[in-house]
Amino acid sequence: MTISVRNTSAPPLEGSCCADETSAVGCCAATPSDSGGSFAPLGRFTRQILTLFTVVFGAVLFVVVLGEWFGLFELYTKRVSWPFGLAAVLVGGYPVFRNVVRASLRRRITSHTLMTVGVLAALALGEWATAAVVVLFMRVADFAEGFTADRAR
Repeated sequence: MTISVRNTSAPPLEGSCCADETSAVGCCAATPSDSGGSFAPLGRFTRQILTLFTVVFGAVLFVVVLGEWFGLFELYTKRVSWPFGLAAVLVGGYPVFRNVVRASLRRRITSHTLMTVGVLAALALGEWATAAVVVLFMRVADFAEGFTADRAR
């Protein structure tokens, strides 16, 4: 399977999906018939980054599932004191928490706002390891969002 993108700077074909005002902003889902077969293949660098991102995300998910299944999080929660766990969560999640506060001041609720509530709940229950996993997923989501936004420009 080859992933391809279409250059939307070219004028749209008559009767294509982009023959309206969305083509002016570059929003278009091209089909092979729309472009006459002129697809630009996804770059090698992008494919490598997406593969690396998938492998890292899968490995983190695998470790989290195994950690919960074998009781490793409970073990770490008991061995590492709560203040150190709290410090790790706050340091690791600082960029996300800062953005949540900024969004809240603008009266906006984001998905990170809801996950931050989950982090606070986990910390209130003394489950800093669970809070750390949520922070890790929030940071991975920020990376993915930044990467896709940069690639879209």
